[in-house]
Amino acid sequence: LNATEQYSGSPTIASRVRQYIIPDITVGLYSGHPLHFKHGGMDVKNLKEYLCWAYYQYLLITGIYVLEPWEQSIFNTVLFTMIAMVVYTSYVFIPIHVRLALEFFSGLFGGQHESTVQILV
Repeated sequence: LNATEQYSGSPTIASRVRQYIIPDITVGLYSGHPLHFKHGGMDVKNLKEYLCWAYYQYLLITGIYVLEPWEQSIFNTVLFTMIAMVVYTSYVFIPIHVRLALEFFSGLFGGQHESTVQILV
């Protein structure tokens, strides 16, 4: 308690705002995080609370809580479309590039290409 709360006996408006309205994004897993269990096991209510908490953190970190709902949906659509394109492109092209890099480096360090081995045989 701060000095004002100790002498007045009731919490000030500022402390209530700090406690209930202003989020603490540095909250750890054991102090206010929705997945901090006292009884073990996860139930549906805790999962729902966790998803709400995660969505709230997403809104705060990206800063889209200040946008109107239609602006939020456009932002989310563009963001998730870009993420989906990056995941798809990675899934399709990274194995090809890894194979080409392995062939290139094996050629640099004295390895022979498969086509060279087949011609010699």
